[in-house]
Amino acid sequence: MSSLLNIAAGGDTGFYEFPIESTLRFDDGVSTYLKRTPASAGNRKHWTWSAWIKLGNLSSDTGTFQTLLSSGTVSTGTNGIFIIYISTDDKLYVYNDANFGGSSQRINTNAVFRDTNAWYHLVVSADADNSTAANRMRIFINGTQQTDLTTTNAFTNIDYGLSATVEHNIGRYRYNSNGFFDGYMAEINFIDGTTLDPTSFAESKNGVWVPK
Repeated sequence: MSSLLNIAAGGDTGFYEFPIESTLRFDDGVSTYLKRTPASAGNRKHWTWSAWIKLGNLSSDTGTFQTLLSSGTVSTGTNGIFIIYISTDDKLYVYNDANFGGSSQRINTNAVFRDTNAWYHLVVSADADNSTAANRMRIFINGTQQTDLTTTNAFTNIDYGLSATVEHNIGRYRYNSNGFFDGYMAEINFIDGTTLDPTSFAESKNGVWVPK
């Protein structure tokens, strides 16, 4: 299924009445990113992250991973580290180390991100204590759940490093202050305490996946 974010820019407002009027431009050449430290911890077992992204550079071309979302401390501690990123094989990875230096978990898609002209809608949905192992960490691309995944250590009933009272970054790997994203992001949403499907953020219209 194709995805378009700026479909109304061509004037077809009858098709899509709610154009996204602005996006965030991230330039890895000048190390741009956003940061926030929550005043209080959220739900570290149940959350949903959603964003539309458009790549400027391919990680396989630059030889550097690109961070979409990360959190963590720069020293050992109980909050751990968490990162959603596109690696140098152009696949999407979710990595968690709840206690920093302890048992870590990693999952990645086997789908690749190599189209610098396309907008991708990504949803990462956590449900840490779900009785079905495959539903504890779900990844969706343009509304489709990715089932062809590679997992290193199971995402069991744990507290993720995300949503703790530590600095969270969009567009940079917080722990090592590197892995900058290059491209555009829009409609970034983080839903604390709720596990949602992509249809909470977008919908299919005439075979095109568009934001709600």
